[in-house]
Amino acid sequence: MYTRIAAPHSVVIARPVAAGVPPKRLARTALPSTHRVEAGCALSLGRKPGELTVIHGRAWLTCRDDPRDHVLDPGERIFLPEDHLAVIAPLDKGEHLLLRWRPDASRRA
Repeated sequence: MYTRIAAPHSVVIARPVAAGVPPKRLARTALPSTHRVEAGCALSLGRKPGELTVIHGRAWLTCRDDPRDHVLDPGERIFLPEDHLAVIAPLDKGEHLLLRWRPDASRRA
Protein backbone atom coordinates (compact mmCIF):
# COMPACT_ATOMS: atom_id res chain seq x y z
CA MET A 1 0.00 0.00 0.00
CA TYR A 2 1.30 3.45 -0.82
CA THR A 3 1.85 6.31 1.58
CA ARG A 4 -0.30 9.43 1.24
CA ILE A 5 1.75 12.53 0.56
CA ALA A 6 0.53 15.94 1.71
CA ALA A 7 3.08 17.86 -0.37
CA PRO A 8 1.95 19.42 -3.67
CA HIS A 9 2.31 17.15 -6.68
CA SER A 10 1.86 17.36 -10.42
CA VAL A 11 0.10 15.10 -12.90
CA VAL A 12 1.81 14.12 -16.15
CA ILE A 13 -0.01 12.24 -18.91
CA ALA A 14 1.96 10.03 -21.29
CA ARG A 15 0.26 9.69 -24.69
CA PRO A 16 0.95 7.38 -27.66
CA VAL A 17 3.82 8.44 -29.89
CA ALA A 18 5.05 7.40 -33.33
CA ALA A 19 7.22 4.29 -33.66
CA GLY A 20 10.89 4.98 -33.07
CA VAL A 21 10.23 7.95 -30.76
CA PRO A 22 11.65 7.44 -27.26
CA PRO A 23 9.17 7.20 -24.35
CA LYS A 24 8.17 10.31 -22.41
CA ARG A 25 10.63 11.08 -19.62
CA LEU A 26 9.73 11.62 -16.01
CA ALA A 27 9.82 15.29 -15.06
CA ARG A 28 12.94 16.25 -13.11
CA THR A 29 11.48 17.48 -9.85
CA ALA A 30 12.28 17.00 -6.19
CA LEU A 31 8.56 16.86 -5.29
CA PRO A 32 6.40 13.74 -5.31
CA SER A 33 4.40 13.54 -8.52
CA THR A 34 1.55 11.51 -10.00
CA HIS A 35 1.77 10.19 -13.56
CA ARG A 36 -0.87 8.74 -15.86
CA VAL A 37 0.48 6.41 -18.56
CA GLU A 38 -2.06 5.73 -21.29
CA ALA A 39 -2.57 2.30 -22.88
CA GLY A 40 0.09 1.64 -25.52
CA CYS A 41 2.51 4.17 -23.98
CA ALA A 42 5.66 3.90 -21.88
CA LEU A 43 7.28 6.24 -19.37
CA SER A 44 11.04 6.51 -18.84
CA LEU A 45 11.83 6.97 -15.16
CA GLY A 46 15.22 8.55 -15.70
CA ARG A 47 18.19 7.82 -13.44
CA LYS A 48 17.43 9.49 -10.11
CA PRO A 49 16.70 7.26 -7.10
CA GLY A 50 13.19 7.09 -5.73
CA GLU A 51 10.15 5.04 -4.85
CA LEU A 52 7.55 4.15 -7.47
CA THR A 53 4.03 3.13 -6.38
CA VAL A 54 1.29 1.80 -8.65
CA ILE A 55 -2.04 3.44 -7.80
CA HIS A 56 -4.16 2.08 -10.68
CA GLY A 57 -3.59 -0.67 -13.25
CA ARG A 58 -1.01 -3.42 -13.57
CA ALA A 59 2.48 -2.26 -14.53
CA TRP A 60 5.35 -3.83 -16.45
CA LEU A 61 8.74 -2.43 -15.38
CA THR A 62 12.12 -3.13 -16.95
CA CYS A 63 15.49 -1.76 -15.79
CA ARG A 64 18.88 -1.64 -17.45
CA ASP A 65 21.34 -4.16 -16.00
CA ASP A 66 18.50 -6.21 -14.45
CA PRO A 67 17.73 -9.42 -16.37
CA ARG A 68 14.32 -9.67 -14.66
CA ASP A 69 11.21 -7.75 -15.61
CA HIS A 70 8.85 -6.72 -12.81
CA VAL A 71 5.05 -6.82 -12.70
CA LEU A 72 3.49 -4.50 -10.13
CA ASP A 73 -0.15 -4.56 -9.03
CA PRO A 74 -2.06 -1.61 -7.51
CA GLY A 75 -0.66 -0.75 -4.08
CA GLU A 76 2.73 -2.32 -4.77
CA ARG A 77 5.86 -0.19 -4.74
CA ILE A 78 9.48 -0.57 -5.69
CA PHE A 79 12.60 1.39 -4.76
CA LEU A 80 14.74 2.29 -7.75
CA PRO A 81 18.40 3.08 -7.01
CA GLU A 82 20.40 5.86 -8.66
CA ASP A 83 21.27 5.30 -12.33
CA HIS A 84 18.56 2.63 -12.74
CA LEU A 85 17.36 3.72 -16.23
CA ALA A 86 13.88 2.14 -16.00
CA VAL A 87 10.88 2.09 -18.34
CA ILE A 88 7.32 1.36 -17.18
CA ALA A 89 4.19 0.63 -19.21
CA PRO A 90 0.67 -0.73 -18.66
CA LEU A 91 0.63 -4.53 -18.68
CA ASP A 92 -3.03 -5.03 -19.55
CA LYS A 93 -4.21 -4.17 -23.06
CA GLY A 94 -6.47 -1.12 -23.16
CA GLU A 95 -5.75 -0.10 -19.55
CA HIS A 96 -3.88 2.97 -18.28
CA LEU A 97 -1.58 3.28 -15.27
CA LEU A 98 -1.62 5.79 -12.47
CA LEU A 99 1.73 6.02 -10.69
CA ARG A 100 3.18 7.95 -7.79
CA TRP A 101 6.88 8.85 -7.92
CA ARG A 102 8.73 9.92 -4.76
CA PRO A 103 12.22 11.08 -5.77
CA ASP A 104 15.08 10.30 -3.41
CA ALA A 105 12.77 8.28 -1.15
CA SER A 106 14.66 6.26 1.42
CA ARG A 107 14.51 2.49 1.03
CA ARG A 108 12.08 1.03 3.56
CA ALA A 109 12.63 -2.28 5.26
